[in-house]
Amino acid sequence: MAHYGQGRYHPYGITQSQFLNIQFVFRQMAGIFVTSVLLKRTTNNIKMTSLPKIRIASTNDATAIAELIYSTSLACCFTPEQPCPEWFKASVAPTEIAKQLSSEQIAWLVAEENQSLAGVLAVSDKSHVKYFFVRPTHQKTGLGKRLWQFASSNELLNKSVTVRLSLVAVPVYERLGFKATEPAKAFNGMPYQAMLAIYA
Repeated sequence: MAHYGQGRYHPYGITQSQFLNIQFVFRQMAGIFVTSVLLKRTTNNIKMTSLPKIRIASTNDATAIAELIYSTSLACCFTPEQPCPEWFKASVAPTEIAKQLSSEQIAWLVAEENQSLAGVLAVSDKSHVKYFFVRPTHQKTGLGKRLWQFASSNELLNKSVTVRLSLVAVPVYERLGFKATEPAKAFNGMPYQAMLAIYA
């Protein structure tokens, strides 16, 4: 019978204290592994549950949509050298957005997260993009693509869709299949690019 007192040899050729040290290390490693797995699962669950919810907009969203469009435009489309024109600011005021939300010709989608809007897409007659904005904090997260796919899967887009957009947004629309139809122009001092997408 083997004895495992202090200094005595374990059947594997090590002392009891060495064996206990090894056992302790393995237990620590196992604990780290389990913790890592749980953290990864928790992180994945958070990512899955924190995705903004896409829904049809209502007239109650007018103020939030107006704020989203205007603040995102200021952050992404205008500069001190080329400030936001007053006519554009007036065109996206809550009262104007409320009127457009009441129009049956315009389909409105919003992406909502924690009772705050993260994105908006408005399409007129299923063939012209009127507004398409994603809050800067949610850009490059795939939210814009999700809004576009939601519109497509719910038959809110025709096979041919046009848009007039800020020059800084051209790469975004190109990734959605749009192509320029003419050289860039300006409307009331605001440069824009006309583009077209044709889907099979």
